[in-house]
Amino acid sequence: MQFLVKNGFTEVVLSGNVNMSSLMTLTPQLTSYMNQYNNNHLVLNLSNTIFIDSSIIRLFLNVQKRLQESKKALYLLKPSQTVRDILDTTNLDKAIPVIDTLDEFETECKSPKYLSYTFSENGMNRLKCSCEICGSKNVIGYFLDCSSMEWSWKDDDYYPFSINREKQYFDFFSLRPVICIECYMCSVDLTHFNILDNTGSIALRSTIDIRTKQLLSRSISRRKRIIETSNQELSFLCPRDQTASYYAYLLAEDCLRIAAINKSYFNPYMIGYIKFLSLKYCKEEEKEIIFKDCHTWLSQALSNNAYSNPIQLAKIYYMEMLFFLKTGDKLSAKDMYNNFSDMMKKCTPEANPYILESPHFWFEKAQMVYDNEILKNSTTLLN
Repeated sequence: MQFLVKNGFTEVVLSGNVNMSSLMTLTPQLTSYMNQYNNNHLVLNLSNTIFIDSSIIRLFLNVQKRLQESKKALYLLKPSQTVRDILDTTNLDKAIPVIDTLDEFETECKSPKYLSYTFSENGMNRLKCSCEICGSKNVIGYFLDCSSMEWSWKDDDYYPFSINREKQYFDFFSLRPVICIECYMCSVDLTHFNILDNTGSIALRSTIDIRTKQLLSRSISRRKRIIETSNQELSFLCPRDQTASYYAYLLAEDCLRIAAINKSYFNPYMIGYIKFLSLKYCKEEEKEIIFKDCHTWLSQALSNNAYSNPIQLAKIYYMEMLFFLKTGDKLSAKDMYNNFSDMMKKCTPEANPYILESPHFWFEKAQMVYDNEILKNSTTLLN
């Protein structure tokens, strides 16, 4: 099974015999996908699938039902002739759309649904949002389409950088967190906020459940204390300075930790990734402890395959390799690189590997770091 996260949908490539014995792997992986990318359609590529049985048909129907609750859809792509015969016999093709090509589907998904719920502010598409926790409409968030930007790496930087359509450097990560200025609810996931239409009515409702809402409501004072530690007035409007960007990620991390009490929202990968991004904006003296915390969460995610798809694994391997190099453990760093390399041998080639949500993009930098830091024994990282 391979996950390819694209613009507006995720393609999952299934190969071989997919039957009852596959459920123990397939079910948690698809569940993790729907938790992480619940604003994406799901396309199951069955071109390399030899056989499916009744248990898998039931799983497909359950996945479709779950997606429909989020107003998303499941599609079956290019089923092999044997599988197509099974679909015809069971009438599954009448319940779940079967498509023969991604061309039209990709074109449709390139029209970002959030764009119609934005207004122009300082050259950015600011979202019209409300907070599911306190109800305030004083929420600052922007629609950022990473697929519309050019992504690359600098030799001396371990974070990717983007160039916008105006061919200017754009600090994508600085503006990614969405923040409620009243209760400081913060997240990098747009689905955690209500998206409003031009009348101020909710067009897309937050996916936060009642239990998580209660937990985040009880921790408002805690988030306000985080802001107070800055000892300055923070502006989260575009452009955000380094301090505002750092505190945005502190808030996003804290919200994730609180939400993790509700086990369905527990995602060690995302906490580790957010901590890694906060390193870009923190003070020099804070880096060591943040890096250690980042490793703690990522190693936990790596030990649990339910939280891993190829793009997540790519980022985990990359960040963990940096951690081991930073701490001088080159043997473990080499192991991480080798695991990353083995995973990439199984990944389907992509039409555009130079986008942020591509495992190939992160592996390109891992190769550069590996050559510089392990093969050439150069200086340690993130001095």
